Order: sequence, then C-alpha cells, then structure tokens
Amino acid sequence: MIPLPSQRRLHEKLAYSPETGEFRHRLVSGRLGRRAGFLKPDGYRQIKIDGIQYYEHRIAWVYVHGVDPEEMDVDHVNRVRSDNRIENLRLLSHHDNTASRVIGSGSLPRGVVRAKQKGDFYCARLKNRHVGTYPTPEEAHQAYLDAGGSAFT
Repeated sequence: MIPLPSQRRLHEKLAYSPETGEFRHRLVSGRLGRRAGFLKPDGYRQIKIDGIQYYEHRIAWVYVHGVDPEEMDVDHVNRVRSDNRIENLRLLSHHDNTASRVIGSGSLPRGVVRAKQKGDFYCARLKNRHVGTYPTPEEAHQAYLDAGGSAFT
C-alpha cells in the first residue's frame, strides 16, 4: 500500500471542511479554491497529490488525525462512499469492515430476512431462532443485535 502524504503536506495542498467532507485546492494556480478530486464510478472520490491518486476518505483521516491508517480500512459509517465528513469515518480492520458490509442494494443486514407472505415485513433470526417480525430492516437488525447477534462475524 502506498503511504499517504503527511498531514503537513496535505495542509499545504488542501483545505478541508469537516462539516461537508469536501477538500478545496490551496496551491494549484487556476484551481485555487475549487473542489479537489473527482467522483469515481464506484462512488468513491479520489484526489491527486504530487502525481499520485489517493482515496479522499483516507486523506481526510490523515488531514484530521495526523496518522496514516496504513493497513486499517477507513470505513464510511453511513455507507455513502462519497460522504467524507470526519464524523462519518472510522477505522476498522479489513475483516471487520468486510463483515459489516451490506452487499448490493437488495441485500439485508446480518440476521434479517424478508418475511414470507407478510408483504413488506422483515424477520430477525439468530441461529435459526425467530426473534420477531418488524416493519423495517433496521428494526429487525436492531432486534437481532439485542438478542445477542453480532454485526460482525
């Protein structure tokens, strides 16, 4: 993994708004004050610094905390890949980040299945035990967690 620029270098090149998660150029003539980086097709934003492309969420972590997360994943709490507000970012091991991921737009959180023949309801299940039926996947997932389930494997 390519090391991220130092906090000092990031502060020289960019201005960051923790409230919006946006970076603006500081030093590039013609781009001064313009939003840095671009949105990739996969939903992540990237910024080029000194000729190298970096993920914006990883840059935000170093910009604010001053340390390179190195082998840790910088996770988006709300799962919106372009939302790089510092309050929306957290460090997770790659294993925990992968385990907590919702795969695909039609997937449900861990411990939740769609209720059969009940319309738009969701069942919470823990070790093949029915915990309850709920109107939203979020409520079903919370019931699963409350029953002793884990968000991670």
